[in-house]
Amino acid sequence: MSTTHGTGRRYDPERRRRIVEAGLRVVAERGISGLTFRAVADAADVPLGSTTYHFADKDELLEAVVELSRERNREFTERTLRDGVERLGLLGGICNLVEELTVRQHRLLVLEHDLFLSALRHPRLREQSRQWSHDFVDTVSEYTGPATAETLGLLFDGICLQSALFDVMFFASDVEPHLRVVLGAAADAPVDGRRR
Repeated sequence: MSTTHGTGRRYDPERRRRIVEAGLRVVAERGISGLTFRAVADAADVPLGSTTYHFADKDELLEAVVELSRERNREFTERTLRDGVERLGLLGGICNLVEELTVRQHRLLVLEHDLFLSALRHPRLREQSRQWSHDFVDTVSEYTGPATAETLGLLFDGICLQSALFDVMFFASDVEPHLRVVLGAAADAPVDGRRR
């Protein structure tokens, strides 16, 4: 919400966040190459100067957009996995998450991978992308040990990357045999989702 102070200037404490959200919408519509200060200002309905006030350059804006997308992905993953494990156990919960992302949320998955892989050309984003990859491992480690969580993370990353790149949908039944191999071989991964 913006208010006017005695100077006649508008005070808008949420403006930076709205600019970043608009940046995410611009990337979804136009790709990373379409992320410009003007496009974002138009999408956020703010003056062009607001974007350059909050962000020194396009890379800084892109970094904020990646951070927002990662934050939303982490929240979605935690919520979807928790709900799935409660209903279906650990194996079923992970299968459900994969199907949700690669089938019902496929466009979002593609957008997220566009941002995740932007670290290839923008080295300052590599730590953010590394952390993004670890978010799944951190989430699944609530249900299993660290070695199994790391292995599941590698498998999960590969499945999601193939889905985003090749427009492949992975249903729960497609990934269950692969996940069962990992979970079946792990001494620290109960299939019912409860730690030993």
